[in-house]
Amino acid sequence: MEIIMHRYKEMDLEDSTVINGFPSTSLINSIVAGYLINVLNLDQICGLDSDEFPPVSMIYDSKPKFPARIYADEKAKIVVFLSEFTPYPPMARNVANTVLSFAEEAGCSRIISPETQILDEDGFKLFGIGSTDAARNTWNKFILSASPLVSLICGSWSAPTGITTGRGPPNS
Repeated sequence: MEIIMHRYKEMDLEDSTVINGFPSTSLINSIVAGYLINVLNLDQICGLDSDEFPPVSMIYDSKPKFPARIYADEKAKIVVFLSEFTPYPPMARNVANTVLSFAEEAGCSRIISPETQILDEDGFKLFGIGSTDAARNTWNKFILSASPLVSLICGSWSAPTGITTGRGPPNS
């Protein structure tokens, strides 16, 4: 499966953080991505298309959009991938490789993939891991400053998140 990148705008994104907004086990990735795009007023820099993507256009502000897109801001040093569909399992590796390749080409420093873990009805915790020692050290600093943050000791993540996490950041 080939993913075609329709680039609209070039930016200097070196050392930026990439947010993976492709849903996997829930829609939290898309929710976080959409929130960041709106709050930070990010520019759309690329549309993503493939014969394997759903045959749909998303309409925002009376403008048709590809079902997967990339938004960014070079001053804020952030890149956000947004998708309104969940990649089916055979598609996940190509989607993850697209995120990783883009991050590597742009010189981005890390990839964050928001995910959820169902616990019980009494509350929630935000789990995280790091693909490198530096990423784990950064995560551990966050854990000390915020109570719902916990390191995932044992478990699994699937879809694009599992692949990008397993391969680590592009510049490590």
